[in-house]
Amino acid sequence: MSTPTLDLVQQILRDPQGLVERSDSDHGLARLAPTALLVALGGTALFGLTVGTYRGDLQLLYAAVKMPALFLLPMVVSLPAARALYRSCDVDVRWRRLAVAALVGLARSGVLAAALCPLLWLYYSLQPDYHTSILVFVGSVGLVGLPGLAALSRGLPRGDGSPRSWRFRARS
Repeated sequence: MSTPTLDLVQQILRDPQGLVERSDSDHGLARLAPTALLVALGGTALFGLTVGTYRGDLQLLYAAVKMPALFLLPMVVSLPAARALYRSCDVDVRWRRLAVAALVGLARSGVLAAALCPLLWLYYSLQPDYHTSILVFVGSVGLVGLPGLAALSRGLPRGDGSPRSWRFRARS
């Protein structure tokens, strides 16, 4: 049985760290993953569709397909590196914990991206010049991405207090 979507969105926005803690099990990940991925991909696809309105026509479809990849690909590429960094500092972190924290962070960014769509669409309806619209786009991605990154970082372990884990904390 998967988590109802609106309940999950509420938990992602109100208590992402608590959601990571509650879902850090085999069954928790199995319940969370499909719905969180659907929320993340749906929100970022809607964001892409909104960005595509700047050019119109086929760009609507292209942007709606590419935008989820823009949010998903860095997470998929960086998770093995993050686990390697934790292991080099003698901090034990399970793949499941990394996956749950990353999914919650990605879903939070997806929800915030979907929430920003009306404002971005209104801005694009004013027909700004290309360079200004690119700056607004980059600022929007940063605006929706930083809370997701914060949720991811709060969901990961901090270390055991040994000197190696303190050095890891100081570098991150």
